[in-house]
Parts: sequence; structure tokens; C-alpha cells
Amino acid sequence: MTHPPASRSQSPTRITRPVLALLAASFCSSLSGFLVTPFLAVYLVNQGHLSPGMAGTYIGLMYWCLTGGGVFGGALADRWGVKPVMLLGILLRVPGYLLFLWADRDAALLAACIIVSLGGALFFPTSKAALVLLTTPVTRLRIFATRNMCANVGVAVGPLLGAGLLAVSPRLLFIVSGAIFAALAVLLAVVSLPKAAPHEQDIVPGRAASRLFTVPVISVCLVSLLFGLAYIHFESTVPLFLGAIGQAWFLPVMFTVNAVVVVAAQPVVAVLIRRLSARTCCVFGFICYGLGYSSFAAPGHVIWVWIAGVIVFSVGEVILSLLIDIRISVVSPTRSARVFGLSSLANAFGGLGGGYAGATALGSVPGGAGAGWLVLGPVNLVLGVVGALTLRPLDAPELTVDKEGDKAHGASM
Repeated sequence: MTHPPASRSQSPTRITRPVLALLAASFCSSLSGFLVTPFLAVYLVNQGHLSPGMAGTYIGLMYWCLTGGGVFGGALADRWGVKPVMLLGILLRVPGYLLFLWADRDAALLAACIIVSLGGALFFPTSKAALVLLTTPVTRLRIFATRNMCANVGVAVGPLLGAGLLAVSPRLLFIVSGAIFAALAVLLAVVSLPKAAPHEQDIVPGRAASRLFTVPVISVCLVSLLFGLAYIHFESTVPLFLGAIGQAWFLPVMFTVNAVVVVAAQPVVAVLIRRLSARTCCVFGFICYGLGYSSFAAPGHVIWVWIAGVIVFSVGEVILSLLIDIRISVVSPTRSARVFGLSSLANAFGGLGGGYAGATALGSVPGGAGAGWLVLGPVNLVLGVVGALTLRPLDAPELTVDKEGDKAHGASM
């Protein structure tokens, strides 16, 4: 595989202004989204007058539009360019959030949920694809790790700021969130972003699909599906378990610890991915998930054991998410928006299956809810082996050790 030479604006030791803007956009998008996300279900029930079951259905639909819709966002970005689709995604979220303020009917609330999540579906794959276009193979892994750090800082700060706004007025959640996205649209509108050169096979009907669905692309999408199977337990099965045993108070602790670990572990995991094979990283990531989830089977509800488990599976999350992102940038650097979208769709299918399997395991395994984790833990090892078997070695600078670059990176970051 050949890579374009680094230009002066893509120096391995320098973050350019467009890259910095995209990193800021990742932070602002997560911050603004998580102003609302933790409190949305309560808002839909109290202010929107929905039943708890209907509110859960709306939020589930939002998740599907956000993750599954990424395939359309990626396809549009490859056709129109990343900047127009990113801006469209951001601008959709402004009226989407503001629509909640006047929504007093089920249809209006549903429209608001769909508009907000579709905006995210357009933004996330295109923002990652833009980083691929703006970076060189040597810098890409570090930039993706930095992007994940920025996004997760927003995830950690958003609920804290949202709680303060909620105490004043629930309406402020949506007003401030919409205002942040409006300001973000202005920021990205003045940033110059490149557009991937069109390919001859894209012009001929049928050739684009045949060139897109290669073995490396299919393999990384399969790993994304398996990742969804494992990750969804953090957002669905663990909360169900904690609620069933009367320990729901641990949820904010769990999410806070997760956000801190995800931010702190990025630089270390970036080095790990450079030094170990993709298959080793894949297996190790799923082992972390298995060990982390198994901690909830500990007798006596030992909180420190749970916190240790959260730390362990958070490390697994960092390993797998960063591995998937960098593999996509390698296997399809010029069509990365479309592949990021396909990966997001695969993740959505994995989340659907994993959520159902987790709830079923906790409810049907003999020995009570806690015993279900003893089943889900080893299953993740199987997922890791399956994912590793699909991955093939790639000869790419993104996945090789660069000690001089690491030294320079430490001085410039």
C-alpha cells in the first residue's frame, strides 16, 4: 500500500489548524450531546408525558438512527465531500434539540429524537474521515487517540454541566445544547477541509461496491459487530443488573470511572497498538471486557471489585475502538467515510443482539442475576478469538513502531 508524502501542513510533529478544529468539534459535540442524554428519559416522561416504556422506545430508536444511519452519512461524504455533510449533521441537531422545547405531542417528540440522532449519524463518520484526509500515516494513530480523549472529556463534563442546568430549568438543556451546535457550525464553516479524489471505478455502476467490500473491510466491520456485542452490556445489561439488585446508585460512579479511564488510557493504548499485532490487541481487548464484566459476579456486591472491573473493561473499550478506527484508515484511506459508516451499522447490529443476549442471560441463568456474568465473561474471550481470526497483518506506517515520532509527539502534544 502506498501513502501520499507528508506535506508541510501535515508535519508528523505538528497539529494543523483544521485538525485542531476537528478535535475541538469532537469535544463540543460530546459535551453538547451529553448535556441532554443522561436526562432525556426523565424529560420525556415528565415534560413529554410519555410512559416509561415509550420513552425507552424513543431512546432506542435514537441509538439505531445514530449508529445505523452512519452508513448513509459516510456514503454522502464520499460523494459530496466531508465538510458539507459534517455541517449538515451539525445544523440538523440545532432545530432537533430546540424542537423538544415546543414538543407536546408524541409525533413531535419522535421527530425531535430522529432529527437529533440523524444529525449525529452524518457528523461522526465524516469527522473521522476528515481526520484521515488531514493526517499522514505516521501521525494518524496519535491524532485518533487525541480525538478519543477530547470526545470522552466532553462525555465526562457534559452530565455535570447538564445537572447544573437541569436544576435551573429543564428547557436550558436543549437551549444550551442547540447554541453549542450552532457555534460549532460557524467554527467548521470557516475551516478548510480537503476532499478525497474520486476513483474511476466509482463512476462505473457496480464497481464501487465491489472495490469497497474487500476482505479487510469486511473483517474490520465484523470486529465492529463483535465490539457492539460486548460494549452494549455497559449501557444496557449492567444498568438492568444494578437496578434489579437495588444498587442503581453505582451507575453515575461507573460512567464517571469509565470516562476518566477512556481519556487516560489513550496514549498508552496507542503505543500498545504500535508494538503488538492487531490480532493480539483484539484478543486482549475482549479479554478485558470479559474480566471486567465478570467482576459483577463477585459475591457480596463488593464495590471496589466493581470499580476494578469497570477500569478493566474501559481499557478494553479503548483498545478495540482505537484499533477499529486505525484499521479503517489503513484498509480504505480514500473511502474511509463510507467504511466508518458501515462499521457503525455493524456496531448497531451487534448492540441489538448483545442487548437481547445480556438481558436473557441475566434472567435465565441458574443462580440468580449475578451468575449471568459468569456466562457473559467467557463469551467475550470467544468473541476476541473470532475477531482476531478475521484480521490480517497490514503493512502500514500507522501500525508500526516509530520511536523518533513518539519522542517528537511527546514534545508537541
